[in-house]
Amino acid sequence: MPNLSSEQREAVELRDCNILVSAAAGSGKTTILVERIIQRIKDEKEPVNIDEILVLTFTKAAAGEMRDRIATAIEKELLNNPEDEHMQKQSMLIYNAQITTIDSFCLSILKNNFTEIGLEPGFRLAKEAEMTFLTEDVLDETVEELLANRDLENIDIFLNRFESKDNVNKIKQSILEAYKEADKAPFPEEYFDIHKRDYDVKDEADLCSKDWFIGLWDNITLDIKGAKQIAEELLNVLSLIGPEEYIANIESDIEFIEELENCGSYRELWDYFSRDIKWQRLNKCSASDDLKLSAQDKRKLYKDLINKIKKDYFSQSISNVIENMQETSKAVTALMEATKGFYHNLEAKKREMGLITFSDMEHMALKILLHKEEGEYLPTRVALEYRDMFKELMIDEYQDSNYIQE
Repeated sequence: MPNLSSEQREAVELRDCNILVSAAAGSGKTTILVERIIQRIKDEKEPVNIDEILVLTFTKAAAGEMRDRIATAIEKELLNNPEDEHMQKQSMLIYNAQITTIDSFCLSILKNNFTEIGLEPGFRLAKEAEMTFLTEDVLDETVEELLANRDLENIDIFLNRFESKDNVNKIKQSILEAYKEADKAPFPEEYFDIHKRDYDVKDEADLCSKDWFIGLWDNITLDIKGAKQIAEELLNVLSLIGPEEYIANIESDIEFIEELENCGSYRELWDYFSRDIKWQRLNKCSASDDLKLSAQDKRKLYKDLINKIKKDYFSQSISNVIENMQETSKAVTALMEATKGFYHNLEAKKREMGLITFSDMEHMALKILLHKEEGEYLPTRVALEYRDMFKELMIDEYQDSNYIQE
């Protein structure tokens, strides 16, 4: 084993648990992954075959490099011990081992199990230009149908939000943006049904319970903490180099920001922001203009941040916010229904033409591996077969912002 740090050695030697290695680019993560694979196939107690490890990378080039590095490491082991039958076997298995990209692995799942989801065997990956034209055609059909059915519940409310010379293009853009967000979700059908209720708010408690509001609240509290940190940094600078006359002003600012920070609910914070924010005028001082301007610019940073929070989230009464959301909810419901219709139409066209996209490939692979039972997602028969096939899954790199891959 190469000379490793204690953390690197731990990443190589840990067994029977999930491991996440986070380190800077060029710090040797791939080297450690290769070493872990070698140690797994060399293990004296429970050696595994290289084709019992699923190794996923982000690009084909990375997969090829990974395979070469593992093959080289196996050859090196054989040079040291040419009679090792287990290593001889690995040198042959390496060329059939599942060292591949996530996309390629998903494609192999589809090719071997397409009947599980009723996919025709002659499917092919669509070209980008092909999908652009197809998407535009289906979108045109969807919007034409919407405009012809304005009397349906909530549809007219949704369409009225785009009444202008360019309303058709704005409607298309809204549907397309909603579709792209749904396409990032592991289960698009659920996305439409869940998010059409996003603005369905009955009262303040209902508003504060929404997942998106909880995320928004977290962002607000983080911004308040950030403002306090900037103010405290300024106070430290003033204590060291001045102007000392500003210290009392900044201490007063920090006291006010801490009051905001200590608010434990939307209502409590709204009550604070409903008052006029009156920042103290800075005390007169005899410091140099450069020193005064530097302090004033730093102060402006956190004042602007607090003022922006008030403007963006607390400029209306809570009752007005809820009333506006209830009205918006009707339009959002219609948008989700329209986008769901567009999604179904586009899926039908792609199936008819035997086309799939890279995103489809991931969604379909997931559908083959999971099924829903009493509200819970469980592994399918195919997933259990893959589970038996592999002893360990190692991922070199993937998109952690992609919830399908996650």
